[in-house]
Amino acid sequence: SATFGQQVAIDNRPGAAVTETTPLIELSWWEQLLLPNLNFSLHLYHHYFPGVASSQLPAVHRLFKAAGLVDERAVFKGHAAYLRHLLRLRAA
Repeated sequence: SATFGQQVAIDNRPGAAVTETTPLIELSWWEQLLLPNLNFSLHLYHHYFPGVASSQLPAVHRLFKAAGLVDERAVFKGHAAYLRHLLRLRAA
């Protein structure tokens, strides 16, 4: 079965799946406090459900997690984790 979330590349390769190019980032408590509630970190779901308001993307994420459709190994825990991932890709 398909799961959401996988380690993403920083390029936009032709033919790449949206799950390969759009990260899933769960914000830390302080990021939730400081960043506007625009839910860019859950933008992946917008590609599959463009009619869902961005304010509802956290609810979609919770539903997918509850259904076992999110690969937790590939979800970035905060923007710092995603930045480290991008830096590792660049160094490789």
